[in-house]
Amino acid sequence: MIPNAHFESISSVPEATAGRMMKVGARLGIALKRALDYDGYNLHLADGQAAGQVVMHAHLHVVPRGVEDGFRWNWRQLQYAEGEAARLAEKILEKFKIEG
Repeated sequence: MIPNAHFESISSVPEATAGRMMKVGARLGIALKRALDYDGYNLHLADGQAAGQVVMHAHLHVVPRGVEDGFRWNWRQLQYAEGEAARLAEKILEKFKIEG
């Protein structure tokens, strides 16, 4: 699903619009489960080419899922030196902002 206004990536979407996208995406996922008998759904956003964004217009994928569909996320688990995770968390919190 795509917001009516153009935003190149989810990073530039206003919080109210991003929240609405997630709310509508969840409702669509529930409708897919109920109407087409899926077991679940994923909501997927990619922000920038490095994250897999191909279409440079912010959009949300609503992907219906079945227990036997064979898809699995294959992320590698990072290992941190002692204290490194806490240092990174502090660095992130310094840049974390919530509008309003």
